[in-house]
Amino acid sequence: MATVTRLTLNSALPTWIAREFLKYTMPNLVMMPLVTRADKWNGVQSYGGVIQIPTFLTRPTPSQLNTGSDAPWAGSAEAAPPAVAFSAPTISSVTLVIDQWWYYAIQRTVYADAINGGYMDWDGIFKQGGMDGLQVKIDATLTALFPSFSTNTTGTDNVAPTATSFVTAKKLLDALDVPENDRAWVLSTNAGNDITLLEAISNMLYVGQSNQPVISGKVTHQLWGTPAKLTTNLSNGAAGKVGAYFHKQALAIAMRREPFTFPSLDNPNTASREVALFAIWGVKKIRDNFGVLFAMN
Repeated sequence: MATVTRLTLNSALPTWIAREFLKYTMPNLVMMPLVTRADKWNGVQSYGGVIQIPTFLTRPTPSQLNTGSDAPWAGSAEAAPPAVAFSAPTISSVTLVIDQWWYYAIQRTVYADAINGGYMDWDGIFKQGGMDGLQVKIDATLTALFPSFSTNTTGTDNVAPTATSFVTAKKLLDALDVPENDRAWVLSTNAGNDITLLEAISNMLYVGQSNQPVISGKVTHQLWGTPAKLTTNLSNGAAGKVGAYFHKQALAIAMRREPFTFPSLDNPNTASREVALFAIWGVKKIRDNFGVLFAMN
């Protein structure tokens, strides 16, 4: 007996399509709030391709004025008039160049549009993809500066951090009188998960309702009161990843143009709709001794 099978019917029925779609993944973007926005500093203009940042990095050393040798004062005899030596402060500047010009462009033919029939908002989907791609790139240009920290280093390439590595990093910045406010840890996701096995670290990562250290509880992602951010958007070491412990003034970014989209263009020469997205910015390490290169897995 002849039977109408599901294969027969399927050949005559349309394909079903879902409006929802499977999307790419995104790394944790952490850097923008943690660094100096040089374009927001007082006096910086919205034109030109270079920002010059004045520096006064050597703290002046005062001299004692001789007060005389007559009691109760000690020291050499008082000069008449007192002799004063003048100092020449050490000033310089750091140059930040707006040299990061990136774009993402797509071209969708009229035939593709006809097949879609307005069912899916592919323009919106592709534009958002371009925006996301540019944001990832901006974040990556900042983490790419971590390997350039040369004054201070800690950790071992491709090895999970130890409690000693964290203590070393903190001691290095403390010894240089780097302000504790506005510091941050940026770690790989592997390292960030591995350190939860370290009791000295996990007791700081987990707190109870009364904000007292406990072995389990709410994850705060803070070490010594400093935010600890995890991301995959890091530079590679020889085999592992390069993270950092740094103060906000260690690195700077200047956004000349946040990611933006040109108006879509229907181009008859290519029978297509063309969309282009751009972003323009610059990054710079401005205080090397305000950061610690942290090698990790």
